[in-house]
Amino acid sequence: MSAVKEESTRIYDMMYDECFKERLYVAMKARVPLINLDTTDERRALCFLEHFSRIKGYNYYVWNCFDGLMNVTTGDYGPVSFYQDRIDDPNDIKDVLKFILEDNERYDSQEFIKENKRGNIFVLTGIEHYLNDTVVATCLSLIYERAYASSIFFITPEANMPVNSNLKSKIMTISAPTPNNAEYENVFKGMLQTLNKDSHKEIKQRIIDDKSVLLEKIQGMDLHQAQTALAIQLITYSHENKRIADAQENHGKIKRTLESVLKT
Repeated sequence: MSAVKEESTRIYDMMYDECFKERLYVAMKARVPLINLDTTDERRALCFLEHFSRIKGYNYYVWNCFDGLMNVTTGDYGPVSFYQDRIDDPNDIKDVLKFILEDNERYDSQEFIKENKRGNIFVLTGIEHYLNDTVVATCLSLIYERAYASSIFFITPEANMPVNSNLKSKIMTISAPTPNNAEYENVFKGMLQTLNKDSHKEIKQRIIDDKSVLLEKIQGMDLHQAQTALAIQLITYSHENKRIADAQENHGKIKRTLESVLKT
């Protein structure tokens, strides 16, 4: 196993829970073409799908309106080279959907399914803002009917999906659970790794001493919220340490002044 895949396996094993992973894998095996991950934590979902794709053998692509269609399969977030002459504008969601639909025609459906080939995962971030567009809705409906080589993922809370009832019925929603203890522990570990200077020793030790309390406080948060909460706590500890140091310094100055007065 390569070092990259080994690291992906470690992260994959840590993230989410087995029920969610099993449901997602069954959906992929069944070649469900349109899947929405019901979550507010887009960054965590993207990270999970990257490692899921690498472990299970899917080609993994991510689209956003700024970077266009990106190849994440190799882990280098490079541009997708194979579409250069086959897509007008990789930043335009309509052109990307047309490309996915046309690309599917390259495969022999019976052979593809018989040989159990994995195919492609396309994550279209922010696509919920385009779902009421007639061309986008039509392309997604056609992909639903014809695409057996690709699955398209949305990442947004189900309540935020502004889609017509006909399209909504074609999108399978899988609710992503909140982070587990291992994920929170990983965030906590990441924060400790930033405290690598001699001047950080006291704060670092205080954070380690308060670990159980801090982990309890971030339960139920998404990972971004947890990172923010821990960063705020780190700043609070830093200010408290500075106030204590300033108070001790002032106390020393007063003591030395009194001693000097008494001597005279």
